[in-house]
Amino acid sequence: MNVKTIEKISKLIKEKEITERKFLLDLKFDRTAMSQWKKGQNESYKKYINRIADYFGVTTDYLLREDLSAPGEILKWDELDSVSFMSGVERLTGEGKEKALSYISYLLAQEEQENK
Repeated sequence: MNVKTIEKISKLIKEKEITERKFLLDLKFDRTAMSQWKKGQNESYKKYINRIADYFGVTTDYLLREDLSAPGEILKWDELDSVSFMSGVERLTGEGKEKALSYISYLLAQEEQENK
């Protein structure tokens, strides 16, 4: 169990000035989920981490990584793994995915041109 993730979710609930009950209802989680997460009896939050991140407007990296302490903290490229990167891409809308792919293609072409 990632205690830091549960602490961050609790902190975000307080910052949003809502109750744990409202959070659980809004995301259609079982009413006992939060107490189970806190006690380490259940890690179902991992399955829904994208929904939780969207709900609070934070990244999944912020919720899951212990070394990120602020929601807006930016990852350095050498700290990013492919799973985290793809998780971010998956959260984009269809148009956002197209823009990201287009930009990656552009960057690859630029590098190829520079390496000739």
